[in-house]
Amino acid sequence: MRRRLDDTARALGGEVIAGDPGRVWDRAAIDSRAVAGGELFFALEGERTLIDDSYNSNPDALARALAGAAELGAGRLVAVLGDMLELGPEAPRFHREAGERAARLGFSPLAGVGELARELAAAAREAGAEAEWLPDAAAAADWAEATVRPGDLVLVKGSRGVGLDAVVERLLGDRVEGGVGRAH
Repeated sequence: MRRRLDDTARALGGEVIAGDPGRVWDRAAIDSRAVAGGELFFALEGERTLIDDSYNSNPDALARALAGAAELGAGRLVAVLGDMLELGPEAPRFHREAGERAARLGFSPLAGVGELARELAAAAREAGAEAEWLPDAAAAADWAEATVRPGDLVLVKGSRGVGLDAVVERLLGDRVEGGVGRAH
């Protein structure tokens, strides 16, 4: 995961900012995520770290994102995980497995967002995590704003159709002006 952080930072012409609460990526870099090959990392006030991987999700990518975020180490590991769309009839099983994995890796609290993520939240709860199911990205943004506290590492990941970029925007707060962030 650290190598991916460094590679992503270099591809965007920046530096790894985890642990540097005075600096964020230029928000326009989100459009470069496919070129950069992955997540965007934001250091937020209060020593919070946000991993924005809200553009795409599938079982393997989610497993890697959870493991990689857990490796970074932080106070609490918080996850906002949306539906993984277009998985076919095995979708409920994949979501349950993801919830169990998130709990096993220490993500708590956790929000499952979208109808399929109901299974994810239930499995995480059964595995011992504090987990909540939320119907949509607007509810998830409210939940994240109320839940995230200083020292947390927050992973936001889901299929693009879930719209979890709304959660990222809410957590970035006033750092985003007119949809484009400014490095501070």
